[in-house]
Amino acid sequence: SRDFSTKVHQYTRTLRLLFSSRKEDLVLLYDVTSVFIIAGILLSLFHLDRNVVAVNFMGTGTKDGYSRWKRPLVRLGLNKIKIGVNNEPLIEFYSKQLRIDKKRFFVIKDCAANVDTSNRDCTPENPPYVFMGGNVHRDWCLFKDIVRRMPNVNFVAVLGNDELDDMLGCKNLKVFKKISLSEFNNLVAHCKIVLLALKTEMQGGQLVAFQGSMYKKPVIITHCMSIDTYYDDDDIIKVKIGDADACVDAITRLLNDEKLSASLGDKGYRKIRNLTPESIYTIIKEQF
Repeated sequence: SRDFSTKVHQYTRTLRLLFSSRKEDLVLLYDVTSVFIIAGILLSLFHLDRNVVAVNFMGTGTKDGYSRWKRPLVRLGLNKIKIGVNNEPLIEFYSKQLRIDKKRFFVIKDCAANVDTSNRDCTPENPPYVFMGGNVHRDWCLFKDIVRRMPNVNFVAVLGNDELDDMLGCKNLKVFKKISLSEFNNLVAHCKIVLLALKTEMQGGQLVAFQGSMYKKPVIITHCMSIDTYYDDDDIIKVKIGDADACVDAITRLLNDEKLSASLGDKGYRKIRNLTPESIYTIIKEQF
Protein backbone atom coordinates (compact mmCIF):
# COMPACT_ATOMS: atom_id res chain seq x y z
CA SER A 1 0.00 0.00 0.00
CA ARG A 2 1.09 3.57 -0.70
CA ASP A 3 -1.51 5.23 1.51
CA PHE A 4 -0.74 8.04 3.94
CA SER A 5 -0.26 5.86 7.05
CA THR A 6 2.19 3.61 5.19
CA LYS A 7 4.23 6.59 4.03
CA VAL A 8 4.32 8.01 7.57
CA HIS A 9 5.54 4.63 8.83
CA GLN A 10 8.27 4.50 6.17
CA TYR A 11 9.62 7.93 7.10
CA THR A 12 9.39 7.50 10.89
CA ARG A 13 11.01 4.08 10.66
CA THR A 14 13.89 5.59 8.70
CA LEU A 15 14.33 8.29 11.34
CA ARG A 16 14.48 5.65 14.07
CA LEU A 17 17.00 3.61 12.10
CA LEU A 18 19.29 6.58 11.51
CA PHE A 19 19.28 7.87 15.08
CA SER A 20 19.32 4.51 16.88
CA SER A 21 22.04 2.94 14.73
CA ARG A 22 25.77 3.14 15.35
CA LYS A 23 28.63 4.02 13.05
CA GLU A 24 29.58 0.40 12.44
CA ASP A 25 26.00 -0.72 11.65
CA LEU A 26 24.81 -1.44 8.14
CA VAL A 27 21.53 0.43 7.59
CA LEU A 28 19.54 -1.04 4.69
CA LEU A 29 16.81 1.00 3.01
CA TYR A 30 14.73 -0.63 0.32
CA ASP A 31 12.62 0.42 -2.66
CA VAL A 32 11.34 3.91 -1.67
CA THR A 33 13.35 6.57 -3.49
CA SER A 34 12.01 9.53 -1.49
CA VAL A 35 13.08 7.82 1.74
CA PHE A 36 16.60 7.38 0.35
CA ILE A 37 16.89 11.08 -0.44
CA ILE A 38 15.45 12.25 2.89
CA ALA A 39 17.76 9.87 4.78
CA GLY A 40 20.79 11.32 3.01
CA ILE A 41 19.67 14.90 3.69
CA LEU A 42 19.24 14.07 7.38
CA LEU A 43 22.73 12.59 7.49
CA SER A 44 24.06 15.86 6.09
CA LEU A 45 22.04 18.13 8.37
CA PHE A 46 22.88 16.28 11.58
CA HIS A 47 26.44 15.34 10.55
CA LEU A 48 25.73 11.65 11.15
CA ASP A 49 28.35 9.13 10.09
CA ARG A 50 26.34 6.09 9.04
CA ASN A 51 26.81 3.25 6.56
CA VAL A 52 23.50 3.58 4.68
CA VAL A 53 22.85 1.35 1.68
CA ALA A 54 19.82 2.13 -0.48
CA VAL A 55 18.62 -0.79 -2.59
CA ASN A 56 16.55 -0.25 -5.75
CA PHE A 57 16.81 3.48 -6.46
CA MET A 58 14.17 4.26 -9.11
CA GLY A 59 14.46 7.99 -9.79
CA THR A 60 11.43 9.66 -11.34
CA GLY A 61 10.59 6.96 -13.85
CA THR A 62 11.42 9.02 -16.95
CA LYS A 63 14.65 9.89 -18.75
CA ASP A 64 13.83 13.57 -18.24
CA GLY A 65 14.56 12.96 -14.56
CA TYR A 66 14.23 15.46 -11.75
CA SER A 67 13.50 19.10 -12.46
CA ARG A 68 16.54 21.38 -12.18
CA TRP A 69 15.46 22.90 -8.88
CA LYS A 70 15.12 19.44 -7.30
CA ARG A 71 18.45 18.08 -8.49
CA PRO A 72 20.59 19.87 -5.86
CA LEU A 73 18.44 18.40 -3.07
CA VAL A 74 18.55 14.94 -4.62
CA ARG A 75 22.32 15.25 -5.06
CA LEU A 76 22.73 16.37 -1.42
CA GLY A 77 20.86 13.29 -0.21
CA LEU A 78 22.38 10.71 -2.51
CA ASN A 79 25.96 11.88 -1.94
CA LYS A 80 25.71 10.62 1.67
CA ILE A 81 24.57 7.07 0.91
CA LYS A 82 25.45 4.11 -1.30
CA ILE A 83 22.93 3.74 -4.12
CA GLY A 84 21.90 0.40 -5.56
CA VAL A 85 20.50 0.16 -9.09
CA ASN A 86 19.79 -2.80 -11.34
CA ASN A 87 22.49 -2.47 -14.00
CA GLU A 88 25.46 -0.49 -15.34
CA PRO A 89 23.46 1.60 -17.87
CA LEU A 90 21.40 2.99 -14.97
CA ILE A 91 24.60 3.95 -13.14
CA GLU A 92 25.82 5.78 -16.25
CA PHE A 93 22.51 7.56 -16.66
CA TYR A 94 22.00 8.69 -13.05
CA SER A 95 25.65 9.65 -12.54
CA LYS A 96 25.58 11.90 -15.59
CA GLN A 97 22.14 13.38 -15.01
CA LEU A 98 22.54 14.08 -11.29
CA ARG A 99 26.30 14.78 -11.38
CA ILE A 100 27.04 12.17 -8.73
CA ASP A 101 30.29 10.21 -8.65
CA LYS A 102 29.85 6.71 -10.07
CA LYS A 103 31.58 5.34 -6.98
CA ARG A 104 28.45 6.11 -4.95
CA PHE A 105 26.50 3.59 -7.05
CA PHE A 106 26.62 -0.18 -7.13
CA VAL A 107 24.79 -2.83 -9.14
CA ILE A 108 22.38 -5.00 -7.20
CA LYS A 109 19.51 -7.01 -8.59
CA ASP A 110 16.04 -6.71 -7.15
CA CYS A 111 14.63 -9.76 -5.38
CA ALA A 112 11.48 -11.84 -5.53
CA ALA A 113 10.34 -10.80 -2.08
CA ASN A 114 6.96 -11.42 -0.46
CA VAL A 115 6.18 -14.49 -2.57
CA ASP A 116 4.72 -17.52 -0.82
CA THR A 117 5.34 -20.50 -3.11
CA SER A 118 5.24 -23.35 -0.60
CA ASN A 119 2.38 -25.80 -1.22
CA ARG A 120 0.49 -23.19 -3.23
CA ASP A 121 -2.01 -24.24 -5.87
CA CYS A 122 -1.27 -22.17 -8.98
CA THR A 123 -3.97 -23.62 -11.23
CA PRO A 124 -5.62 -20.82 -13.23
CA GLU A 125 -9.23 -20.15 -12.39
CA ASN A 126 -11.96 -21.00 -14.88
CA PRO A 127 -12.78 -18.78 -16.69
CA PRO A 128 -9.15 -17.58 -16.83
CA TYR A 129 -8.21 -13.96 -16.15
CA VAL A 130 -5.37 -11.53 -16.87
CA PHE A 131 -3.85 -9.99 -13.73
CA MET A 132 -2.58 -6.41 -13.41
CA GLY A 133 -1.57 -4.95 -10.05
CA GLY A 134 0.64 -2.62 -8.04
CA ASN A 135 1.05 1.06 -7.33
CA VAL A 136 4.21 2.62 -8.76
CA HIS A 137 4.56 3.66 -12.44
CA ARG A 138 1.43 1.73 -13.54
CA ASP A 139 -0.14 2.86 -16.81
CA TRP A 140 -3.79 2.51 -15.86
CA CYS A 141 -4.92 4.44 -18.95
CA LEU A 142 -3.29 1.82 -21.16
CA PHE A 143 -4.81 -0.93 -19.06
CA LYS A 144 -8.30 0.55 -19.42
CA ASP A 145 -7.88 0.71 -23.18
CA ILE A 146 -6.89 -2.97 -23.27
CA VAL A 147 -9.87 -4.01 -21.10
CA ARG A 148 -12.31 -2.12 -23.33
CA ARG A 149 -10.83 -3.61 -26.50
CA MET A 150 -11.06 -7.19 -25.18
CA PRO A 151 -14.63 -7.52 -23.84
CA ASN A 152 -14.51 -11.33 -23.99
CA VAL A 153 -11.38 -11.57 -21.81
CA ASN A 154 -11.58 -11.38 -18.01
CA PHE A 155 -9.26 -9.04 -16.12
CA VAL A 156 -8.42 -8.59 -12.43
CA ALA A 157 -6.74 -5.39 -11.18
CA VAL A 158 -5.29 -4.53 -7.77
CA LEU A 159 -4.40 -0.97 -6.88
CA GLY A 160 -4.38 1.50 -4.01
CA ASN A 161 -6.15 4.51 -5.46
CA ASP A 162 -9.11 5.49 -7.64
CA GLU A 163 -7.64 5.25 -11.17
CA LEU A 164 -10.14 2.55 -12.17
CA ASP A 165 -13.27 3.93 -10.49
CA ASP A 166 -14.74 4.79 -13.89
CA MET A 167 -14.43 1.09 -14.86
CA LEU A 168 -16.23 -0.45 -11.89
CA GLY A 169 -19.28 -1.25 -14.01
CA CYS A 170 -17.24 -3.09 -16.63
CA LYS A 171 -18.42 -6.70 -16.83
CA ASN A 172 -15.04 -8.21 -17.73
CA LEU A 173 -13.08 -6.46 -14.94
CA LYS A 174 -12.85 -7.07 -11.20
CA VAL A 175 -11.10 -4.37 -9.15
CA PHE A 176 -9.56 -4.90 -5.70
CA LYS A 177 -8.20 -2.08 -3.56
CA LYS A 178 -5.69 -2.16 -0.70
CA ILE A 179 -5.89 -5.90 -0.13
CA SER A 180 -3.47 -7.91 1.99
CA LEU A 181 -0.26 -9.36 0.58
CA SER A 182 -1.69 -12.87 0.96
CA GLU A 183 -4.75 -11.92 -1.08
CA PHE A 184 -2.55 -10.24 -3.69
CA ASN A 185 -0.39 -13.36 -4.02
CA ASN A 186 -3.48 -15.53 -4.30
CA LEU A 187 -4.80 -13.49 -7.22
CA VAL A 188 -1.43 -13.74 -9.00
CA ALA A 189 -1.20 -17.47 -8.31
CA HIS A 190 -4.60 -18.19 -9.89
CA CYS A 191 -4.35 -15.92 -12.93
CA LYS A 192 -3.62 -17.07 -16.47
CA ILE A 193 -1.38 -14.16 -17.50
CA VAL A 194 0.43 -11.37 -15.62
CA LEU A 195 0.23 -8.03 -17.44
CA LEU A 196 2.37 -5.11 -16.31
CA ALA A 197 1.47 -1.97 -18.23
CA LEU A 198 4.10 0.49 -16.98
CA LYS A 199 4.91 4.09 -17.83
CA THR A 200 8.48 4.13 -16.56
CA GLU A 201 11.47 4.19 -18.88
CA MET A 202 13.86 3.46 -16.03
CA GLN A 203 13.24 0.96 -13.26
CA GLY A 204 10.14 -0.23 -11.44
CA GLY A 205 7.29 -2.71 -11.57
CA GLN A 206 9.44 -5.79 -11.78
CA LEU A 207 8.49 -7.14 -8.34
CA VAL A 208 5.05 -8.13 -9.61
CA ALA A 209 6.69 -9.63 -12.71
CA PHE A 210 8.84 -11.68 -10.32
CA GLN A 211 5.75 -12.82 -8.44
CA GLY A 212 4.22 -13.98 -11.70
CA SER A 213 7.39 -15.82 -12.68
CA MET A 214 7.66 -17.51 -9.29
CA TYR A 215 4.15 -18.87 -9.87
CA LYS A 216 5.18 -19.88 -13.44
CA LYS A 217 2.84 -17.44 -15.13
CA PRO A 218 3.63 -15.93 -18.55
CA VAL A 219 4.44 -12.23 -18.15
CA ILE A 220 3.74 -9.34 -20.51
CA ILE A 221 5.57 -6.14 -19.54
CA THR A 222 6.27 -2.75 -21.08
CA HIS A 223 10.00 -2.40 -21.74
CA CYS A 224 12.18 -0.29 -19.40
CA MET A 225 15.92 0.03 -18.72
CA SER A 226 15.94 -2.45 -15.84
CA ILE A 227 13.93 -5.36 -17.20
CA ASP A 228 16.70 -6.74 -19.46
CA THR A 229 18.74 -7.31 -16.29
CA TYR A 230 16.38 -10.17 -15.42
CA TYR A 231 14.72 -11.47 -18.57
CA ASP A 232 15.88 -12.24 -22.09
CA ASP A 233 13.49 -11.57 -24.96
CA ASP A 234 12.33 -15.19 -25.06
CA ASP A 235 11.58 -15.40 -21.30
CA ILE A 236 8.69 -12.94 -21.26
CA ILE A 237 6.85 -10.76 -23.77
CA LYS A 238 8.17 -7.19 -23.86
CA VAL A 239 6.15 -4.42 -25.50
CA LYS A 240 6.71 -0.72 -26.05
CA ILE A 241 5.36 1.79 -23.54
CA GLY A 242 1.78 2.72 -24.38
CA ASP A 243 1.44 0.08 -27.13
CA ALA A 244 -2.09 -1.26 -26.66
CA ASP A 245 -2.03 -3.16 -29.96
CA ALA A 246 1.03 -5.16 -28.87
CA CYS A 247 -0.56 -5.94 -25.48
CA VAL A 248 -3.81 -7.12 -27.06
CA ASP A 249 -1.87 -9.27 -29.51
CA ALA A 250 0.27 -10.80 -26.74
CA ILE A 251 -2.75 -11.61 -24.54
CA THR A 252 -4.56 -13.17 -27.51
CA ARG A 253 -1.55 -15.33 -28.41
CA LEU A 254 -1.08 -16.59 -24.86
CA LEU A 255 -4.75 -17.40 -24.38
CA ASN A 256 -4.79 -19.36 -27.64
CA ASP A 257 -1.44 -21.12 -27.28
CA GLU A 258 -1.14 -23.22 -24.15
CA LYS A 259 2.32 -24.48 -25.13
CA LEU A 260 3.69 -20.93 -25.48
CA SER A 261 2.08 -19.90 -22.20
CA ALA A 262 3.61 -22.82 -20.30
CA SER A 263 7.01 -22.31 -21.95
CA LEU A 264 7.20 -18.64 -20.96
CA GLY A 265 6.05 -19.48 -17.44
CA ASP A 266 8.84 -22.05 -17.06
CA LYS A 267 11.52 -19.82 -18.58
CA GLY A 268 10.58 -16.87 -16.38
CA TYR A 269 10.62 -19.08 -13.29
CA ARG A 270 14.12 -20.38 -14.06
CA LYS A 271 15.40 -16.80 -14.41
CA ILE A 272 13.90 -15.52 -11.15
CA ARG A 273 13.89 -18.47 -8.75
CA ASN A 274 17.33 -17.67 -7.26
CA LEU A 275 16.61 -13.98 -6.63
CA THR A 276 15.64 -14.55 -3.01
CA PRO A 277 15.92 -11.86 -0.32
CA GLU A 278 18.53 -14.03 1.39
CA SER A 279 20.75 -14.19 -1.69
CA ILE A 280 20.53 -10.45 -2.27
CA TYR A 281 21.31 -9.71 1.38
CA THR A 282 24.37 -11.96 1.20
CA ILE A 283 25.65 -9.98 -1.81
CA ILE A 284 25.11 -6.66 0.00
CA LYS A 285 26.78 -7.88 3.17
CA GLU A 286 29.83 -9.10 1.23
CA GLN A 287 30.14 -5.77 -0.57
CA PHE A 288 29.72 -3.50 2.44
